Amino acid sequence: ITAVGDVVNTASRLEALTKEYKAVLIASQDLVDLAGGDLAEARNYEIPVRGRTAPVRIHAWDGPVMRTAEVADATV
Repeated sequence: ITAVGDVVNTASRLEALTKEYKAVLIASQDLVDLAGGDLAEARNYEIPVRGRTAPVRIHAWDGPVMRTAEVADATV
């Protein structure tokens, strides 16, 4: 099975940026909006992404994204 499309392409490009930005997690603004995330500890950027005409707003986290209590309560 092959997954293709804009979402998969963008996710792949963002994953590759974790090393460049020295981040444990990079998420697009769209994902953060859907998840209702707290951006207080995130670094924010607007970056060009190959294959897209408009820049993508991203959020990069340096350290743990979830506290221990949140992990224990998380539903997978």
